[in-house]
Amino acid sequence: MPALKSDTLDTVGEILHTAEQRLQEAGIGTPRLDAEVLLAAALETSRAALLTDVDREVTPVQREAFNAWMDRRVQREPVAYILGFKEFWSLDFQVTPEVLIPRPDTECLIEHFLSLVKRDAVTAPRILDVGTGSGVLAVVAARECPDATITAMELSHRALEVARSNAATHNVASQIQFVQGDFHREFWEGAPFDFILSNPPYIDHVSYETLAPEIQQYEPKQALDGGADGLDAYRKIIPLAAMLLKPGGSLVLEFGNDQGPEVNRLVAESAAFETIERVADYSGAERVLSAKRRQVGG
Repeated sequence: MPALKSDTLDTVGEILHTAEQRLQEAGIGTPRLDAEVLLAAALETSRAALLTDVDREVTPVQREAFNAWMDRRVQREPVAYILGFKEFWSLDFQVTPEVLIPRPDTECLIEHFLSLVKRDAVTAPRILDVGTGSGVLAVVAARECPDATITAMELSHRALEVARSNAATHNVASQIQFVQGDFHREFWEGAPFDFILSNPPYIDHVSYETLAPEIQQYEPKQALDGGADGLDAYRKIIPLAAMLLKPGGSLVLEFGNDQGPEVNRLVAESAAFETIERVADYSGAERVLSAKRRQVGG
């Protein structure tokens, strides 16, 4: 279907109708939602306000911006990259193709982490965020725990730039030390930590080849590809956590569909951990695992 013609579409209702059809024909799974989100952004309004005023006329400048975004969306570029932000924990986070787009399921990791802070009565927690990406875990942890100090580790310096920007936007930059490096660098000034949090790459090679174009063609592969079985990062993070957590400190990990038993096995095989818990996401599927560093031994 050809691009929208700015001289033939005048109102919100007309534009949405045609845009929905175009996105549907392009194979987009949520054509109406995406059309509404992009048009609301072009009009600098909310979706709710947009839908209560479907007869509103759209200016040529607004139509031009919307049409340009639509051209990108039909090429399967994610809406978050088109607009440059994604909501997470009711906050807007800058996202670029250098970072993974935050998913709602990752909020379950934050929720479980906060429950552990409360349950264990941890004050002024020292936290390590492994593979911070856009910084959502570090930023939300800092906002929810104003007395926390956080080390946010990331291999990509471009991703770290995004994370730093998000920390500044949400006024928590003073709580977070951003460090570029991998699992083998010696920069652990913050150790020992009370918590280590991570949403690591966990897509196996076979599954990666079946991902939607929005993911496979646009999101950073290094933030998704977890190796042949999807568990490479866990094999590095678990022994790392054994070295860097305080006795009684907690490792909190996100994992992919059906990976709970295998991640549980890897943690259980380490003599360093006890009290392993697995937590479900909003759909009821297991999504997060936590384990405590043993108080003695290990």
